[in-house]
Amino acid sequence: MNYWLNIYFTILVLSLLVALPAAAASEAVAISSSATNEQKIAAPFSFDSVWFYRDATRVIPEIGKRWLTVVFNPGDNADSVDFGASNDSLIQEKAKAVLLAHDRLSEYLYDPNLAEDACFFRMRDGLKLENIRQLITQVSQDETVKYVHPTLVLKNKTFAFFTVFQLEWKTGADAAEREALLNAAHVVFDEKENRYAVDVTALPYFKALNLLAEDIRVLRATPSLVEIKPSISASLSLHMSGGNIGNSIPFQLTITFSDRVSIDPSSLATLNLRPPNLQKELFDCTFDPYDTAKAVTKSPLVITGRVTFYAPGEYTIPAIAISYACPSCPGSSVRSTETEPVVFKASSMIPVELAEYRLIVPTEPISPDFHRAALRQQSQRDLWFALSCFAGFILCAAWLLLLRRKVTAERVLLTERKKDELLAEQLRTLLQATATAPHWRYLGEVGSLLREYLVVHYEIDGKYRGGSGKQFMETIREHLSGECLEPLSLIFSAIDTSVSLESEHYQDIEQLQREILRVVDLTAQNAAAHG
Repeated sequence: MNYWLNIYFTILVLSLLVALPAAAASEAVAISSSATNEQKIAAPFSFDSVWFYRDATRVIPEIGKRWLTVVFNPGDNADSVDFGASNDSLIQEKAKAVLLAHDRLSEYLYDPNLAEDACFFRMRDGLKLENIRQLITQVSQDETVKYVHPTLVLKNKTFAFFTVFQLEWKTGADAAEREALLNAAHVVFDEKENRYAVDVTALPYFKALNLLAEDIRVLRATPSLVEIKPSISASLSLHMSGGNIGNSIPFQLTITFSDRVSIDPSSLATLNLRPPNLQKELFDCTFDPYDTAKAVTKSPLVITGRVTFYAPGEYTIPAIAISYACPSCPGSSVRSTETEPVVFKASSMIPVELAEYRLIVPTEPISPDFHRAALRQQSQRDLWFALSCFAGFILCAAWLLLLRRKVTAERVLLTERKKDELLAEQLRTLLQATATAPHWRYLGEVGSLLREYLVVHYEIDGKYRGGSGKQFMETIREHLSGECLEPLSLIFSAIDTSVSLESEHYQDIEQLQREILRVVDLTAQNAAAHG
């Protein structure tokens, strides 16, 4: 019996020796786990410490009583949200929880273009600074919240600040001094992004900022402020939420954006307002003229037009995606926003003034009447009409051809007459001038010009203008009138005699000039009388 009791006590002692270290280890793990999960909260600060330097001037902003900046811990509460949800949905779920937990907050604004992990909460009216300080303390205790900052009011605009700021060093500070000063101010420098950020869990933002700004090695330290207003918003509205078939309904697409973003003009060139469950033949959309390149340069951007539904029912105009770029945003700079879908109801009733648009359905079968005899007669009339037109065209073409030939002949004749008149004028000028010595050369020139004039005047072949004066007269005799025949024979005989003798002076030169002038005038008068 004693033997078994000894064995029992031995086993009991050994069990206690094994259980005590295990319990101690379990307690150590629990303590370690509790210490690990302990949340780091932002360092407390006073509103009196919220000031900064700008261009060597101390700026004391007003604490905003409308908005509060809340930055969430990334990744917290991920288990309470559907797996695969985007960061935007995670942040908004956290914001909704904070809004429900604090009755002094009325709504929130989330804009990833302003801050990826932050929301701006609107506070209820009538809160004092002491109430805001208490609210900041209460919201900071939420395990999903990283830190809470008040907002600043400068020139009637509300700004938020986070942990980032701009810093410029003086040229004399070396790397070791810079690092020591940054460590003292609990500031981390991100070389990749080239930005400075304050560890607000160790030191308040503005205390760290002013500690650097007042150091002799720092040229300038200024906060990075973000104005609290939506960076971009788009809305589509119809002037009527319902109408009849065929009504032209005006619509307006309004896009408001800030300087942080720039609208992609190509997204405005492909706007589609047709409901997906409506055929394109039963929907019409027209836009008022606008220039996409100019429209995206000024906010707000307003696009107007009209939509028409040709089928009854309830339709939803889909959300319109607007692409834009945000160069200062982290991650992808190309983003998009959408309008809310718009519901429109088209009635199947047609008003009285549009009754003529009703579909006419015959009550009795209609027998087709092709009017074959009338069509055949019409085709014959068309054929005769075509033949008449063709014949008329041929006659007109022939008449135009004859008219053209006549006009051409008259133009040639007019040209010849003009040449005749020019030669006569040259001949008169030569005869009215004083004859130069030797006379035989002068008379030879006069004779040649007179022959040229007679050939052109009487339309004689130019090959007959040569030879002696007697031979030339024999050639043109039949063309000359009786009153010109004898004077011309004497003139050419005198010219031939003077030229053949090469006489220096011709005694009756003036008489000969007058005789030639008389013949020229006489031929011109005869031509005018016959013309």
